Amino acid sequence: MDSQGALHGERFIKALPIIGNAMGQRPEVPLFGLARLLEVIEEFESRKGRDPYTRELLGYLRMWGYGEDLLLLAWDLGLVERYDDYCDPRTQRICRFNRVSKRGHEFLRHYRALMRLLGRSDGD
Repeated sequence: MDSQGALHGERFIKALPIIGNAMGQRPEVPLFGLARLLEVIEEFESRKGRDPYTRELLGYLRMWGYGEDLLLLAWDLGLVERYDDYCDPRTQRICRFNRVSKRGHEFLRHYRALMRLLGRSDGD
């Protein structure tokens, strides 16, 4: 690894417990919260065979205000893709659905590897 890569890695490790918005407009958010949000979306899709819409996701997380902030941060970071579709084919109600993006899957893969490296089971 070159010195530039090592320096970047050191900065990442120092910032590990939290991520702050570069603009300083949002409170700092734990990496664990982002990882949990993405894992819940994956689990929901695996169990139900479809992506969760926002209300379902926040209810499943059992944290409305903080969960919404996490979801918006994940969207801003490109970890989640959001799209509108009918909530139920039998109704005309439109919901905003959420799915883990390619970047989000990559984030989870690295987060889980990091947790294994640190010897913690939170990311497994």
